[in-house]
Amino acid sequence: TLKNLYPRGSQPEEEIPAATRKQWKKLFENGRRFLAEDQVLAADNNLRQAAELAPLHAETWYLWGLACHKLGHTGEGLKYLRRSRDLDRVPFRARSDINAVIRALAEKYSDNKKLLFIDTEHLFARNSTGGVTGADLFLEHVHFTFKGKYLVAREILNVLGQSGLNQRLDFDLDRVPDNQ
Repeated sequence: TLKNLYPRGSQPEEEIPAATRKQWKKLFENGRRFLAEDQVLAADNNLRQAAELAPLHAETWYLWGLACHKLGHTGEGLKYLRRSRDLDRVPFRARSDINAVIRALAEKYSDNKKLLFIDTEHLFARNSTGGVTGADLFLEHVHFTFKGKYLVAREILNVLGQSGLNQRLDFDLDRVPDNQ
């Protein structure tokens, strides 16, 4: 999930260069406070500057992504939320590079009728406001809500139907309700 859940681990403050650490901390704390107070433009400004000073700090990117999302800059917000996920020091969620490898392998072996690929990241993005997944699909970082499970199950059934495997399994896809 990208929205509603902080990264589990960010770059420790001690790793931020000493020359910029104090300035970063002030910008970061102000940005977090402004976001909590719904002063989104001020939050965006502070968090942008904080991200420039500490480009490996996952929480800074997360908060900046939320600010952008609140401002209606969903594409930019999504980019920063993904960056936060990719920088998370406790990575329960698959990073962008891991998802890219999985997609590349699925494409490489797409002629293999024994391999069926379900791209849950894209599935959930298509079913989320602005492509940003959140608490409506995840209970926490990795487990799906009922709606998330339903979307995955429905997609599996669609892929089985497209592959023709449902006929070999004696399964009638039309018996499954199409609503959530």
